[in-house]
This record gives sequence, C-alpha cells and structure tokens, in this order.
Amino acid sequence: MSSTRLSQSPLWRWSAQFYERAAVEAWSKGTVPWRLTNSVRVAEAYGRMISAWRTDLIAAGVKARDAPVEVLELGGGAGRLAFHLVRWLESAKVPFQLTWTDAAASNVAAFAARPFVQARAGAVEAVKLDVLQDTVGPPLAPDVVIASYLFDTLPHDAWAMRGGRLVAQHVGVELPPGDGPECERAELRWSDVETEAPPFVRGYAPRVGEGVFMVPAGALECLKRVGEWTKGRCLVLVADKGEPDVAAVQAGGSPKLQRHGGISAMVNFDALRAWWGWRPYLRSAHAEPDLGFYALAQGLKAMAVTKATWSATLGAESLLHRLRELDSLLQYPQPLPALLHTLASWRFDPDVFVRMAEPLRAAKPTAEECAALVAAIDLAWENHFEVGGAVDVAFEMATVLHRIGQLTRAAELYESSMESHGRHATVCFNLGLCRLDLGDRTGGAALLKEALQLQPGHAGATRVLAQL
Repeated sequence: MSSTRLSQSPLWRWSAQFYERAAVEAWSKGTVPWRLTNSVRVAEAYGRMISAWRTDLIAAGVKARDAPVEVLELGGGAGRLAFHLVRWLESAKVPFQLTWTDAAASNVAAFAARPFVQARAGAVEAVKLDVLQDTVGPPLAPDVVIASYLFDTLPHDAWAMRGGRLVAQHVGVELPPGDGPECERAELRWSDVETEAPPFVRGYAPRVGEGVFMVPAGALECLKRVGEWTKGRCLVLVADKGEPDVAAVQAGGSPKLQRHGGISAMVNFDALRAWWGWRPYLRSAHAEPDLGFYALAQGLKAMAVTKATWSATLGAESLLHRLRELDSLLQYPQPLPALLHTLASWRFDPDVFVRMAEPLRAAKPTAEECAALVAAIDLAWENHFEVGGAVDVAFEMATVLHRIGQLTRAAELYESSMESHGRHATVCFNLGLCRLDLGDRTGGAALLKEALQLQPGHAGATRVLAQL
C-alpha cells in the first residue's frame, strides 16, 4: 500500500464520482447534511448580507445604484438554498443575477430543469463548474460567492508537529472488493513523512505548537481562484463544519475524515483565517465544530452596512442551538399557538413543519386557530422545494388539513403527494375519504379500490367499501 499526501489520494476523486452518480439523491435520502444550511432562515440571512454588501459597493462608488448584485453559488447541490434565496431577493426587490454551479453535471441538469429556474432566464443560470479543475471560470465577475458545505469536500492535507519538527501525514489507501461507495469501503493507513512543506504551512505550524492539524488546501485554492474571478473585490459566505479557532485545532488528534457516500474533512478555519490575512473575516459568535457561518470580505475599506447586518443575523446567534431547542420543544405537548409561533420564527420552513406535523395533527384548534393553521400551511407550502426521498411534505400537510376538516385543500395536497412520491395505498385511502366526504362517491370508491390493489387486505378500504 503506497502512501501519498492526503490531497493527492484517490479519496477525493471517488467522492466526486459518488456525487455525480448519486445526483439529487445524495440530499433526498439524507446521505449528505442539508437541513440547516438550506433553510429558509439561512437564505433570508444570506439575502440580507447580499443586499448589505451591494449597499456598501454603491456607497464606495464601485457599483451603480441600478446595477444588479452578481451572486455565484459554488457546489449548489440540490438547489434548495438558491430557491429560497431567489424568492427572498425578489420579495425584498434587490436586483440580482445568480449563477448557480455544481461540479456534478447530473445536479446541474436537474436544477436547470426546475420550472422556477426556467421562469427566470437571465436572472438565474445553471452552469457546470468544478472550482478546482475547470480552466474557465464563471460567466460573470461575482460580487458575492456562496459556499455551503463545499470546503469540507475539497482536498485537504494533514500535517503534524512532532517535538517542534514539521512532518507530513501521508495516507495509504486500499480498496477492498465490494458494492458500496469507494470512500465508504476504503481502508486508510497514516504515516509521518519528512517532506518540504509549502511556505504557508511552515508559517502556520508554530501556531499549533504540537500535534496533528489539517490544512484545507482545496479551500485555499478555491479562494485564490475566487479572488481572480472577482478582481479582488467580493464577499464570500461560507457555512461548513470545522474547527473555528486554534484551540479547537490544538484539541484535535488524528486527521478527521467523515464518510457519507463521499468523503469530507473538518475545515481548519483558523488556518483559513491566517491565510486570509489582514482582510475582513467575520465569524458567527457561536461557531461550533458541527457547523459555523463565516463571511470573508476583500476589496472595500468601508463595509459598515455589511458588518452591521452580519452582527444582526448569522453573527448573533447559533442556529444549531435553535434547532436543538426545537427538537427539545417537540418532545413535549405544545399548544397550537406556540407551535405556530415557532414555525413563524423559522420563516415557515417546510422541514420545520414536518418536524412538528405529529403534534399539529393532535391539535384541536378553535375556528380562529384553524384559520391561522391553514394560513401557516399555505406559507410553508410556498417554501417547499421538492427533491423526493422519504420525506413527503405534501402528505404531511394534507393529513393535518384533513384532521381539521379542510377537505378541499387536503385533497389538493394528497394529489401533489402522488405526483412527486407516487401512488401509495395510504395516500389513495386518505384521498378517497376526502372525495367521499366532498360528495364524490364514484371518485372516492375508485381510490379505495386502488388502495386495495396496492395493499391487498387494507382494512380501512375494505371496511368503507363494504359500507358503500
């Protein structure tokens, strides 16, 4: 088993191949994390930051007042964040052009086929772009660059300080036979190797003192290229897992790699900040190893609006903490007004709605609360971005509406469930009941018979058909 620097190992190539094969299923099946960084709340915060940066650019005289802000998203994945971001920018009347990119051609094709993209030709464009491999950059000089869970999937290198001596951590990779993704099956063996380190690594290593540390080589190269594309003036919005400061780096041990079909590493944000140098670097006050939000700026001497907006949004709170609070809240019965207040605080995020669907089904609302619940479901449905998979948002919403007697709207969402997730016995049965209660005896009976075909012996369908 020969060994190489981590950044030169086949792990990163295998990881890219996994994303190409998996396409949107990497997100729809929960293989890759997305819920928080693709949430409506984060999209709103990014929209506010983009608007603030545009204001500072105009104040500095480098952008015309009527010129759109040019936004580039790298590693866009399924495209959910872009969907929410575009809707926020439009609602806030911020002129923009978004170039959405991903290294996987399958993801680009899926995103480009979205009706919301096709309806915004000229404002939203989908482009295949491998930030490290492609020699041609994006078709614009972006003002803002977004990278969510990108830096952790770009190549990293591992180094170690041993008694004041800097050595490289090389990795040997062996691939046993099997059917699973290569990165999942790979067996790794680490070894110290004496080698000449790049100047930045030599300068950074004494900051660590002793022990193993990672350097996000791919992220640094990505930022270098971003600087070239933007001609040295841009705002980079980053969300990723990693070590937010040198104390976290020093507390680390062996190289930290995670496997989830592909492979990713904890991003050493302390090293990234050191490489960024004197230029503005903003970090969320509660950045954690699981997730931190960061804003890197260059090219403006005055960015008062941008800094103030950061302090009022992602710099001021821990969204991970809020998500944990939500999960704790839902462990106990909650009155409907409290649930609706929480849903509103998450900007009617469909994923948050799904998390609280069971207590919503158990609620017995008053007429006034019923109206508020229906309005909340309509807002959450407007925010829904379908990617398939196990979570059927339309079905969850339909069952809540069905329980409170909103039969027409429930039937519409059951139909949407069938369109996106296929015809299943439970959906056919529920929709059949709706049709019967709405006076459509023929349509309701046909759906109950279909439920029996899909699930022979279905007790509910058998009982209701017998009554008919």
